[in-house]
Amino acid sequence: MKKTYSFLEDTGIKFTVPVHDQPVWVKAWYLPPTTFKSAPLFLLSTDLPENDYLSQTITHRLYDADTAAKIAQSMILGLGGAKLIDELNFNPDVYHLNEAHGVSSVFYLMKKIWQQSRGSKTTRLHHAHS
Repeated sequence: MKKTYSFLEDTGIKFTVPVHDQPVWVKAWYLPPTTFKSAPLFLLSTDLPENDYLSQTITHRLYDADTAAKIAQSMILGLGGAKLIDELNFNPDVYHLNEAHGVSSVFYLMKKIWQQSRGSKTTRLHHAHS
């Protein structure tokens, strides 16, 4: 069943995230704050023809009972979220990570920070418990 959400804007941003040693294509969608009078929100989807069927289903629902699916979702949300921030050329001073979904972004960000030259800007990581 194909779901269509006319209130989401196509960002045109697509990138890959390694999941179980395979590249998975991720697409970013944008929910403007005016739609539901909320904060701006980016949503990540793996439901793309470039992916095999199993990879397409990673983002179909959150909190899957299957351990491998949970790990795949965490990789998409964590690494994918950090990569999206890079794609948007946004350089936050603080990253707010909610629940365990963002844990994989910490490793991505540590590598990124390690590779960057040491500058005056300090980046802090903040994890919040739900």
